[in-house]
Amino acid sequence: MDLIKLKHYWIFIITLLFYCIGCIIHFIAQKNGTRPQKEKEILKKVSPSTVLFNSKNSNATVDTPENDYASPSNLFYFAQISDIHMSLDYNKGAQGHLLFFLKKMIPLLDPQFLFITGDIANSKKYGGMKVGTDENEWKMYHTILEKTDILQKNNGTFLWDLRGNHDCFMVPEWSSPYNYYRTYSKTKSRGFSFLYETSYGTYSFIGLDGCPTFTPSNPFFGIIDEVTMDTYTEFMDLVKTNKKNRHNFVFLHYPETTAKFGTSSTGKRWEDYTKDISLLLTGHFHNIIGDQIYAYHNNYLEIELSDFKLHGKYRIVSIDNDIVSFTDYSLPLPELPFDFKTSNVEDLINQPPWIFQHPIAPIVHITSPKNSRYILKTNREPVKESLTSGYVRVLVFSQQSPNDLKLSLFIDGKEQQVQFNYVGDQLQNSITTKKNNKRSLDTINIFLKKEKKKEVKLPLSLQWNLNLLNRKYHPFGLLDGRALLMTMVVPMN
Repeated sequence: MDLIKLKHYWIFIITLLFYCIGCIIHFIAQKNGTRPQKEKEILKKVSPSTVLFNSKNSNATVDTPENDYASPSNLFYFAQISDIHMSLDYNKGAQGHLLFFLKKMIPLLDPQFLFITGDIANSKKYGGMKVGTDENEWKMYHTILEKTDILQKNNGTFLWDLRGNHDCFMVPEWSSPYNYYRTYSKTKSRGFSFLYETSYGTYSFIGLDGCPTFTPSNPFFGIIDEVTMDTYTEFMDLVKTNKKNRHNFVFLHYPETTAKFGTSSTGKRWEDYTKDISLLLTGHFHNIIGDQIYAYHNNYLEIELSDFKLHGKYRIVSIDNDIVSFTDYSLPLPELPFDFKTSNVEDLINQPPWIFQHPIAPIVHITSPKNSRYILKTNREPVKESLTSGYVRVLVFSQQSPNDLKLSLFIDGKEQQVQFNYVGDQLQNSITTKKNNKRSLDTINIFLKKEKKKEVKLPLSLQWNLNLLNRKYHPFGLLDGRALLMTMVVPMN
């Protein structure tokens, strides 16, 4: 037993020593810091160009304050996953999780966009003894994208993928033949940037490539170099000129604490634009320091997402009348990571395991009111209007008929005698009520049939104006019935 403990001790010491040496070499390799000299012109050419997308309802009439909380309008949402780590060494999780998510979950959730924030491939073999990108891992990734029709979804505007540190292992520069990201990814450029234009505002999205210049070890720390900073600052300056711009979402594999931000060629810094960021969405740490790694920085909120590889984590972010809410979920599998019995993607596609035929329990996401712990510092959220609207707004993703669904609302552990009304696919009657109550709202618990309780803590006091509730509903179609927006009156003073 003592010999075994001693062996483990020396393995730990040697591993730690190699990581320390690797980190030293890593920083020595960055002698040019955040100002790349080699391939600088090439990096400029592969930097993303900003594009503009219009929603299907971009020319629709904007809802008035009278009814914007009573209809499914002024609402869209997107999804994020991170750290897939595809590898032929893994029968559990990884590429199996990805295939399940794209084939089973995406048709049900049907978000407007899907963002993958790095570490798509694993790039390690033999327990980390061999490090370097593997083309077979990227071919698996591309095969899954093709077979699930994700590449063509929403006219090719659905998926946006970034590189992570594992995607850069032993990649000396962008034009390296070992940079398989530029061949097999969807984005194929050093990041992305686009504007999403709707009838109720414009929303800006930018993804930053943090892969550093050549390093012979694991590039655990990201570098946002001068070329990327030029792209970022130009984009942020552009969106500032748009008076209809509502929110700016920034995506990066590396959390801020593990990224070194350079300056643009004109001397502009990351800190010059942080007050304009609504959310910074990252990955990288898996669940090393917990499942919920959220942090307020000086001017903005960063929300890191745990890994998809082992823990099957995915995130939904909704923008509901400019209220930004997010929920992190785990894949609805019997166990995580799920054992798919094979690492071969072709076998998984041609002979999918039984779990692909298993029904998915309904998924609940509260869009408004939002958790007060995560109110954005940009002051672009109409929090007061949301709280006084008189509604709890919920998205439900279900394979069942709306008539078979039943939601219950619990406030501070007490069930409320109220009813959720579906506004996704049927005509609703007008609502009237004379009951007035006042109570502090510490927690909202929503139960869906016998499924696990969904809880959102709201440490604040709410007052509800019941005069806003005497209105008529109209028929609205929402996401082919897969996601139904429900509004519910909470009778409070």
